[in-house]
Amino acid sequence: MTFDEQGPRAQGLLAFSESSNPQSAHSRDQTEAFSKKQWSELPFTEQQIKADLAYQVQVISEEGSR
Repeated sequence: MTFDEQGPRAQGLLAFSESSNPQSAHSRDQTEAFSKKQWSELPFTEQQIKADLAYQVQVISEEGSR
């Protein structure tokens, strides 16, 4: 986490990767990135989050509550 003229900048990764399936492309990609100190830029502000092409809103509620 750093701050510049445009606001906060966040970088990070999951050091243990996202998949426990050794056949998956995601079973070691983050571990390898961690070992190379290749952090990913993480969206932090609402504008950065909404700019993500995969951005979507999901509303979750419990049945009977309002």
